[in-house]
Amino acid sequence: MPLDLHLQLGDPVTHRGITVTPLFPRRTPAADYLTLDAALDQGLVVGEISDQASVAQLLVHNPLPRSVLLYDGEQLIGAKQDRIMNVTVLVAAGVDTRIPVSCVEAGRWEHRSRSFAAAPQAANPDLRHRKALRLEHDSLALGAAQAEVWQAVDEKAARLRVDSPTRAVSDIFASRHNHLEELRGAFPLEPGQSGALLALPGGGLCLDYVSRPEAYARLHPKLLQGYLLDGIEALDGAPVPADRIDRFLRDLSAASSIEQPSVGLGADLRLRAGDTVGSGLTLAGELVQLSAYAV
Repeated sequence: MPLDLHLQLGDPVTHRGITVTPLFPRRTPAADYLTLDAALDQGLVVGEISDQASVAQLLVHNPLPRSVLLYDGEQLIGAKQDRIMNVTVLVAAGVDTRIPVSCVEAGRWEHRSRSFAAAPQAANPDLRHRKALRLEHDSLALGAAQAEVWQAVDEKAARLRVDSPTRAVSDIFASRHNHLEELRGAFPLEPGQSGALLALPGGGLCLDYVSRPEAYARLHPKLLQGYLLDGIEALDGAPVPADRIDRFLRDLSAASSIEQPSVGLGADLRLRAGDTVGSGLTLAGELVQLSAYAV
């Protein structure tokens, strides 16, 4: 059935061909949760599942009295190798949960720390889009997107001429730190903002949304870093026409949706309409998180 997005678009901001439009919720959120960064500060622990570890799974220990939202594409650094979230997971209060992940550091398999820290960036939209396509028909399949993720990281490093000893996506971000910092000031967080719609010269589109503005405020800098890592490859191109963005939103609103039980609370959501593919999380009928992409 089509998904009712309940989103309000703000005023688009265009800088050097990159357009970012803030999104605002039209409903008061019901689901209560912390973000990864906030929860780590309060005692959440993300680690390998055992001493032997598994590339495709991590263990989240949540001793807190609140649920924790781990966002699709968020990056975890440390332990035996850096990973990104394959899907959005809402980890219940007071439980341990195994989460599906992909490696974004193919050249390391040794402990740097016993647990993970949160990276200052999320995976770039191109990587997340390719991962979503691989997981479209079985979103929770362990390892199903790994080869595609490694290829996306390697191709990005090659295009940006980054030589990483461990083939880490973090090294790609670090290599362009100053450039990204110069660009990010053009796209500030708006009060009450709960998501963003990215449009890159050449037609790449990405939408990110969470139900709670205070959660998005924590995620905005991470997601923006990912947006701009793709954006620096298309700077000063012609901005995407407004009618293309409108068509993307119409396709997304009309997309057929499929839900299956998540590894945490709620249901994992998959969307498809033409060249638009999306994923997200619902809980008790509420859209808690959504990411969508089109080329």
